[in-house]
Amino acid sequence: MNKRKIVSIILCCVFLAVTFSFGAGKVAVNAEGRTETDLSEKRAGDIVEIDGQEYEVVVSYEDIIKSYYMKLSEATEGAISITLDEFRDGVLRSQKDIVTYTYELSEEITNGVEEPGESVQPSSASPSGDADYILSATTYNVTPNSEFKRTPVYDGRYDYSTLTEGDIVFETQTIGSFGHTAIISDMFHQANFGLYTSDYIQTIEAVGGGVQYGFLDDVRMIDYAIIIYRVKNSTPTIRQNAVSFCRSQLGKPYHLAVFIGDFKKDTAPTTSAWYCSELLYAAYYNNGIDIDIREDGSDGEKGILPLDIYASANVNKIFHFMENCLGGS
Repeated sequence: MNKRKIVSIILCCVFLAVTFSFGAGKVAVNAEGRTETDLSEKRAGDIVEIDGQEYEVVVSYEDIIKSYYMKLSEATEGAISITLDEFRDGVLRSQKDIVTYTYELSEEITNGVEEPGESVQPSSASPSGDADYILSATTYNVTPNSEFKRTPVYDGRYDYSTLTEGDIVFETQTIGSFGHTAIISDMFHQANFGLYTSDYIQTIEAVGGGVQYGFLDDVRMIDYAIIIYRVKNSTPTIRQNAVSFCRSQLGKPYHLAVFIGDFKKDTAPTTSAWYCSELLYAAYYNNGIDIDIREDGSDGEKGILPLDIYASANVNKIFHFMENCLGGS
């Protein structure tokens, strides 16, 4: 079968073009020569042309799932008999990114095997705990150099002065997991780098290794094409309370609570494990703001993934890795 029958789509949480291609069962992400594209006036299902190619705009977790389900049906020439719900459950239980999962399932269907294997495990909605910007869950007044996998880089490229504690870090280039979110916990946390002490922007995030500290710097901004959001109507007190909630969850394990028909967004402080966007949702929900509400008042589905926060009527974009470069984009 023609592997390219499953055509590319664009995640509209990124204001740039990212192309997926299929080959040897792997995913290639072409981030070279990015084209910045304004999708603010587009809706799910709209077709946009970028660099001579057409992309379907998707704005939420459900849109992504439905888009790939339709492409799967097209690629298998209607041979698919699993339902959309069964496809969704398979994606969420799989350890593979959605592009690879869809391609491999299409190959299985054409060979007469329609169901994914029983060995699939819950997928991650975040980077692994080994990401180079992740620290430990331990609280330090001054973070020692030994906690850093690499030194944070601040070379004057970005003006971070508009950011504050409680702002949401949104990774748009974390392909295959619908994005990743974190919360800024301290704009001026001190670190001891041996010969000198310096500030860094500290974050809290639920990643593969659990709820841990991390940091935001120029390298992460570029590598993950980060956008920063601020929760609407959030006062400094609300934002600090949201940070305190996340801090109280440090050390708890990561878990995307996905089983068939059971994708949750827990909010209780006693919740035993978190996935990235669920933790942020709970932090603000417990302070009176629902960041999973759309303009029409709906919230889409049971769980909350990063793209749902992107589409929320209760957040504003305040910082973009391309727009806020001091040297110009």
